[in-house]
Amino acid sequence: RQEPRLYDEAPNKTFPMRSQEESPDYRYMPDPDLPVIRLEQTDIDQIKAAVPELPWVKQDRYMKEYELSDYDAKILSHNRPLSEYFETVIKHCDAKTKTIANWLIVELLALSNKHSVAFEKIHIHSKDFADLINQIESGVINGKIAKSVLAEMWDSGDTPISIIESKGLSQITDNDEILRVIQGVIEENGEQLSQYKSGKTQLLGYFVGQVMKKTQGKANPKIVNKMIQQCLNQT
Repeated sequence: RQEPRLYDEAPNKTFPMRSQEESPDYRYMPDPDLPVIRLEQTDIDQIKAAVPELPWVKQDRYMKEYELSDYDAKILSHNRPLSEYFETVIKHCDAKTKTIANWLIVELLALSNKHSVAFEKIHIHSKDFADLINQIESGVINGKIAKSVLAEMWDSGDTPISIIESKGLSQITDNDEILRVIQGVIEENGEQLSQYKSGKTQLLGYFVGQVMKKTQGKANPKIVNKMIQQCLNQT
């Protein structure tokens, strides 16, 4: 049957558009200048093998393999340089893929957009970006410091490790050092301590904030939260 047809990629089917009357009316006739092309199955297989993974296929794979949301998977899969960067970072990073996706989309892609630089032209190497996330995962720096390190990486082109070492940004994980800061904060905030002891437990956040302020954000938040609760309850 000779007729124009519509194609729907979702079910992968074609549908009749309208019927035709006579073939000559619509110039359905062989063109003597166009030879018949017959493709062998080997030719078809070779062409298929040369076609890269298409965006919507990659998006579906990211959702299944990496358990990403539809939103994150779509952003990462529909930009080829970004998806290649993402997959390279995964190979060099110990963090969960969701964490990597968040840092790429929320932080690095935001920097790219802010400076109007196409993602394929950014100068932060994927291995260095992976090292930055690894520093967070290992507890060397926290997320807040990591953002400042990433900004410095963008401006200077230095590696995250060299920036952390040169600026002394490593987190304070020594319990004795953190304890001294906590005790100092408690002594300086007697009124807030009394309120906390009387039932205003939401002031825990205030004390945590004061400790982080005194350590310039370098104290490990998990350690601070745990130790400060113990100190407040024992005081």
